[in-house]
Amino acid sequence: MNFIKFDPDDNFYFHKGISKRVSETGASWPHYHGLYEIYFMLEGSCTYFIDNKVYNIQAGDIVIIPDGTIHHTKYEDIKHSRILLNCTEKYIPSVFPLSTSKEDCLFRNPYISEEAKKIFEKIESEYRLKDSLSDEILICHTHSLFYLLIRNRDSFVSADNENSV
Repeated sequence: MNFIKFDPDDNFYFHKGISKRVSETGASWPHYHGLYEIYFMLEGSCTYFIDNKVYNIQAGDIVIIPDGTIHHTKYEDIKHSRILLNCTEKYIPSVFPLSTSKEDCLFRNPYISEEAKKIFEKIESEYRLKDSLSDEILICHTHSLFYLLIRNRDSFVSADNENSV
């Protein structure tokens, strides 16, 4: 099977909403990136297929997919909202365990989802601004997101819905 490599032209890419192709088909194609993907489900739910594992994603979940990892999504109900970030490693703090992130790609903690949402709003605002300081500020905001995940790792809710494909 051939897999599509999708990479934006930049080291950092932000998208909020749903792509036209996904809204028409209810699914994305199996693909991978040369960049990390950070996915935040704002509303709704979906099934995420990541490296031969299946995850049922719900509102408030954050999924982090390492570069080169084959993944795709399937939506039963197109009425949902999500944020996608693609970025290079420089936007991820060195204390985040990149080597284990394939095993621990789903982060579910309803207690931090509002704080995470605020960080994503700051990221979106800075991404759209694009001035001479934006890249450094985007690094700070994405680092804040990862520090939030790291600091609250002991209170993550188990996602018992993980299955192998």
